[in-house]
Amino acid sequence: EQTGSVSLFDAGGLFLRKLGGGDGEFRLPGHMAVDSGTGVLYVADGGADEVKAYRDGQLVARFGGSGSAVGQFSFPTGIHVSHAGEVFVADQNNDRVQVFDRAGAFLRCFGKTSGMSLKPRFGRVQGITGDGTGPRGDKKE
Repeated sequence: EQTGSVSLFDAGGLFLRKLGGGDGEFRLPGHMAVDSGTGVLYVADGGADEVKAYRDGQLVARFGGSGSAVGQFSFPTGIHVSHAGEVFVADQNNDRVQVFDRAGAFLRCFGKTSGMSLKPRFGRVQGITGDGTGPRGDKKE
């Protein structure tokens, strides 16, 4: 049975709570990522073309919406939060990855950046992840 919810469990498998309002909170929840700096949990809701953010199980922010303009999604799938607090969202049907700040403000994107491209760059991107080392730049030894 589909309930349109995300349930949280502790490390031992004990049910803790459902996110937000419980059943019906999501249209099609997908990947999730935790911001290690704030503890906020981000959930890609592909059916709603949104990313929703939760602190202690309660909705604190949402961003996105249907479309292909910057900040909009067409089926967001994978999600990753860098240790710098940037939220990377795989925007599957728009063939791009969009990057936001913690509050959901658009920063940049890569992949298909305009509607003029005929050849897909990623195909049907499903997920995204990063390593724990952060941005690489010139290092002085």
